[in-house]
Amino acid sequence: MKIIVRTLLGAGLVLAAGLNLYIALNDGQGREGNGPLPTEESTVTQGLLESGSVDGNHQAGGWVEPRIQAPGPATNDESAHTLPVQDHPSQTRYRLLAEKAKAHLDAGDQLRFIGVLKELRDLYPEDAAANRELGRAYVHQGEDRNAVYYLEKALSLEPEHPATLQALSLAYYRTEDLERANQVTRQYLEQTPDDTNMRAFLEKIEREREAQTGFIAERTDHFELYYDSSEFRHLGRPILDLLDDAYRQVGSELGFYPDGPISVILYSNRSFREVTLGPDWTGGIYDGKIRLPVRDMELENPRLAQVIRHEYVHAVVHRVAARCPTWLNEGLAGYFEGRPLPPVRFEANLREFEGSFMALDSGQAQAAYLVSLSAVTFMVREFGMYRVRDILLQVDRARTFQEAFDREMPLGYDEFIRRWNEA
Repeated sequence: MKIIVRTLLGAGLVLAAGLNLYIALNDGQGREGNGPLPTEESTVTQGLLESGSVDGNHQAGGWVEPRIQAPGPATNDESAHTLPVQDHPSQTRYRLLAEKAKAHLDAGDQLRFIGVLKELRDLYPEDAAANRELGRAYVHQGEDRNAVYYLEKALSLEPEHPATLQALSLAYYRTEDLERANQVTRQYLEQTPDDTNMRAFLEKIEREREAQTGFIAERTDHFELYYDSSEFRHLGRPILDLLDDAYRQVGSELGFYPDGPISVILYSNRSFREVTLGPDWTGGIYDGKIRLPVRDMELENPRLAQVIRHEYVHAVVHRVAARCPTWLNEGLAGYFEGRPLPPVRFEANLREFEGSFMALDSGQAQAAYLVSLSAVTFMVREFGMYRVRDILLQVDRARTFQEAFDREMPLGYDEFIRRWNEA
């Protein structure tokens, strides 16, 4: 017999097998702990190539809106970051490329946006803005080693630029260069001391530096594993093997193989909580790096491989679709993990599960994860994994998730939710 799980929007109440679970549904502004850090979002390039220079003010949700001005007359305004006309003999071409890049960004087409930025930077390799914005775009895409190259160049051309320092701090952090991340974050905060997001990020860097003192690294073509050799040496190579298995399995089914290595860090249970500050029910977190508490995890425990697949899927999804809603992200992770789905019929509005689950308690989170897994299982069964892949490819190109979904699914978002509820 099927159990019906019904979500009542007004009260936010879930009824499941006689158990009342109150779900504090997120308003969409929160971020999932296995999704992007707030600091990652603050480096996303928005409003590119409008008049003026970098706007250091954080908008709603912690977003920064940099504005690059095409070359014009020199100015005495120290807040403007433009170069004199004579530094750009092809000013018109610069401006046209700048406008073309902005058009792609406004259309949500990150790939074409980066392509034009590459062309602009190749034509003007000594232009600080071109290097900076290409580096920031690479940070947003998760291509952090590429980002470091262009951001370091930008900083050499325009020292102490806040937007460059901000993006470079995250690129260093995600490539495990915590010393440099600490240094440039402090430089950034000297320029913008009121940025609470970056001050919290500095605290996170310092927690990790302390927790990871003495860690060693092992590498494969796709992963960089960091751990305390005195505690976890016996887990190092076997976990890399499990990660490579996940790379092949998820890649073969979903069709995505991330470029560049993914950082994976093993912690004792206590260090994991101290570093991530996550809720007690989390068995792993992806926040730009895969973080696993493994003190009590034995190699023969099948749960270890499941957790690794789960968090690896988050890494893949973030690289492909950074703005993926949480229900789709978590549902895919649960699907590839092999999490069993109980015989439950769900009645819920998936829009209420697009935001973070991190504020939920363990019971609420369990219900939210089951909703997510049910929706993804239905999608794969009825429409195929290739449809999921196509939707993910559109997420960062579309203005909204509904637009991406409607573009690739034979039926729209609303109709999909209705049919899933009735299944």
